[in-house]
Amino acid sequence: MLSSLPLHPIFVHFPVALTILVIALQLARVFARVPLSTGSILILLALTVASAFLAGLTGENSFGNLEPQLTPAVVALVEEHETFADGFIWTGLVVLIGWTWGYAKGWNPVWLDRAALVALLLLGILIWETGAHGGDLVYFHGVGVTR
Repeated sequence: MLSSLPLHPIFVHFPVALTILVIALQLARVFARVPLSTGSILILLALTVASAFLAGLTGENSFGNLEPQLTPAVVALVEEHETFADGFIWTGLVVLIGWTWGYAKGWNPVWLDRAALVALLLLGILIWETGAHGGDLVYFHGVGVTR
């Protein structure tokens, strides 16, 4: 029963919103010197990666249900969407582990914050591409849209 519900459209918005929030908070820390704790941003980043993983699982389930109905060109677009999503999840995990490690080891906080910002901007690009491909699937190809 649960496997037939379209859960992917519900969960995909969390990693997008959380990524934007994490980038905005880190920009505020680096450039406006807003006193936000590294730990709080790391927790938000962990939630971002976890929500992206959940979105990926629900996407895999949705694709499995829809694949027989899709043209080869649309399947190729789904695979590109999945590639960007997987890249986001793995890159997010590496950034989370690396940033946590550097923070725990007491690395220079100025340089660590700047390096984290660059990595977060890369995550922003990956989530943008993931969302753009997902949007194309829904709005131009009608994938997952009940008619």
